[in-house]
Amino acid sequence: MDTVVEKEVKKDTVVDKKKDKVEDQKSTVEDVKKDTVAAKKDTESEKSTVADVKITLTDKKSTLAEKEKAAVDKKDTVVEKKDTVPEKEQQSKEKAPEPAAKKDTVIEKPDTVEKPKSTVVDPKEEITVDEEAPKKNAVEKQPPVKSEFMPGLNKILNGVIRFRQTVRKDLVKQFEKIRDNPHPTAVFFTCMDSRMLPARFTQSQSARRIRAALFDDIAQRTSKSSTPSMVGDMFVVRNSGNMIPHANNYGPVGYEVSVTTEPAALELAVKRGKINHVIVCGHSDCKAINTLYNLHCCPKSFDPESPMDHWLRRHGYNSLRKLEKRLADDKAGPLEFVSSNPLFSFSAIIDAEGKWNVEDRLSQINTLQQLENIASHGFLNVSRRNRRHVVAEFLESRQVDLHAMWFDVYAGEMYMFSKPRKQFVLIDEESVAGLEDEVIQHRS
Repeated sequence: MDTVVEKEVKKDTVVDKKKDKVEDQKSTVEDVKKDTVAAKKDTESEKSTVADVKITLTDKKSTLAEKEKAAVDKKDTVVEKKDTVPEKEQQSKEKAPEPAAKKDTVIEKPDTVEKPKSTVVDPKEEITVDEEAPKKNAVEKQPPVKSEFMPGLNKILNGVIRFRQTVRKDLVKQFEKIRDNPHPTAVFFTCMDSRMLPARFTQSQSARRIRAALFDDIAQRTSKSSTPSMVGDMFVVRNSGNMIPHANNYGPVGYEVSVTTEPAALELAVKRGKINHVIVCGHSDCKAINTLYNLHCCPKSFDPESPMDHWLRRHGYNSLRKLEKRLADDKAGPLEFVSSNPLFSFSAIIDAEGKWNVEDRLSQINTLQQLENIASHGFLNVSRRNRRHVVAEFLESRQVDLHAMWFDVYAGEMYMFSKPRKQFVLIDEESVAGLEDEVIQHRS
């Protein structure tokens, strides 16, 4: 009996398992059906989206077609206008001879009367009405050079065009006059800052003025008569921070010669150009000096790959030392600028009134430091024989004078350093005569 019961139980479990399997298969089939229905819905939505895109494209095509049709209609109207012009001219031509016929009835000798020349255009000739002509003329009146991407270059090129149209002819005449015999009187070392315009604020353009180039601007304003402006008066050398390297940076002359621009320009102007004045001019708010002071305050900001950082740190070191001395004790007395030649050593009181910020004080010190640097170059103050010629002692013989000037860019005021007064003095109508006398006394 037990065996029969066990067999029946086993049959029941097998049946139950089959039923469960069938139910699982049914549920799987239903899930598959649901997925297929969802997929169909997705495809239908995609089809509707594609249909919408097609409708949009057809709308755009229709609008383009309408625009093209409108353009064609516009061209047709222009052609019609052109066709009407010859008809009007033909009518005017037919009416033109009538006044001549009337004259024949009045004048006794019509054969001797010259017929008036017709100004009517022959209708057989093609007449083109250029509607773009006014626009072309307007474009031709504008400056010939345009650049949307490089406005700076555009400004320069247009400036060249204005130069050609205005002062070029007069300058060419002046160039011809001094072609073989220019007479520059000074070399002007200044900063490359775009606000520094030495030819403007010194007005040093006359090649025949007797007075020193330093005071041409004041002389013109204070005197009733002035010499006509000419070119060829002044050499100009510009760099970052108006610096002239000290000769010690390049070793003894003859073994390691400086090949930088500034000493070469100095030799060209003094030794070969026979100029009388070397002027170094600094200015307020100098970006190079601001950078130098920032490198001093934040040494980590120094960029080893920056040529300007190397230039400023190497040639601005002595100026920074003097600034530190000035800042450490305002009552310590004047700063000393010592040259190998005692004739060119001097003292300087920097900003006695306390009106300049620290960067502008550094700028003034840096300007004076360049006078010390200039005096260090051997070809200016060492006399030596070289076979056939002698390098004259330009500085020691007082053939050449060194001057420091400083320009306040925001006030438009120029200052000149006075060695007897040991400070920068504003150049104006009251001070110019005294400054000139100081230069004359120094040279004598």
